[in-house]
Amino acid sequence: MKSVRKPEADEAEKLHAGKTFKDIAETELFQKLTDSFSGISDRVNEVIDLYTARAAEAKPLVLPARIEDFDIRDFV
Repeated sequence: MKSVRKPEADEAEKLHAGKTFKDIAETELFQKLTDSFSGISDRVNEVIDLYTARAAEAKPLVLPARIEDFDIRDFV
């Protein structure tokens, strides 16, 4: 929460906050946090979007051509 509220948070802090909030996004805790701090929900959504965009850039989804080459551990 601290990284979201402070305007001078660096990218690493924002990415960590984005991952944390994305992990709890569908919970009651997330709802209470975003409701209890005025104006914070927009910043939370920004850091979640930043994290999601960076995560997609980091590891593109590539499926193997043959089913024998598929390993679920490559995607978890």
